Amino acid sequence: MIITCLIIFILSFGCSLLIIIDRFPSKKLSLINSLSLKQKRRNMDVDYLLPNLPNDVALQCITRVAQSFHPNLSLVCRSWRSLLRSPLFFTTRFNLNCTQQFLYVEIPRLCCSSSWLILDRYGRYLIRKVHPVPPVPLVIGSATVVLGHLLFIFRGSTGGIPSSNIWVFNARLNSWDTGPRMRIAREYATAGAVYGKIYVFGGCLDEPWAEVFDPDLGSWMDVPSPVDVRERRMYSCVVLGGKLFGRGKSRVVVFDPDRFSWSHGSIELDSGWDTRGAVVDGILCCYDVYGKIWGYVGKIINGNS
Repeated sequence: MIITCLIIFILSFGCSLLIIIDRFPSKKLSLINSLSLKQKRRNMDVDYLLPNLPNDVALQCITRVAQSFHPNLSLVCRSWRSLLRSPLFFTTRFNLNCTQQFLYVEIPRLCCSSSWLILDRYGRYLIRKVHPVPPVPLVIGSATVVLGHLLFIFRGSTGGIPSSNIWVFNARLNSWDTGPRMRIAREYATAGAVYGKIYVFGGCLDEPWAEVFDPDLGSWMDVPSPVDVRERRMYSCVVLGGKLFGRGKSRVVVFDPDRFSWSHGSIELDSGWDTRGAVVDGILCCYDVYGKIWGYVGKIINGNS
């Protein structure tokens, strides 16, 4: 009976422990007692997030703190800093409906790299500045797209030379990294995200004029496009009704990812959408040279200043 219990105990700790006990048979009981004592001490040294509270309760308390205070929370202790960067923390925030939306604003500068600012969703106050690491050089004709908590920046050109490089900003970790390069260098391209994939088109006239990035695979794939929809300069892209609408220099092109087909926008849309646009509650909103905001839902809605 004693031998059976001892074998079960040894197997639970693996082969290395089995070799040690076989080598020093006279110290079996002392080794077992020492391991038991270490386990008890380890249980007593639990790193509590908040004093006198179970960690699962403390986790729910910390995850309810607004994201603007997270930099301060990370200075409390090492365990809090690790928690704020863990998948468990963000999953808990999502399950508790504590996630927040922020507006990222890029302010281009003629003499140096762009400056990024973060505003809360109501635009009431400035939260903090975001500086690319390392600083991104002055870029012309870049495109941006948001996918989940990641902000993708397709570089455009530097010093008149188009680039295929990509910068990725992680809003959770407040950090920059490089992404998988596009298959071709682009300048004044546009981009949009549909069904968890990123589509980039324009910025060149060569093949591939359009390509798609699958984050799950981490790779790019060519998207065939007819010559009559291609324009070198694309100024804006929005997603409306599961389709990508791209504003080119001369007209609007439409891509349907379900059918993998291209078409041109309506004449009414061509005449009403001249600049950058955004979709708000299913309405394509844009502004004209006179400062009026226009909306498009199948037809042009009269604008207001």
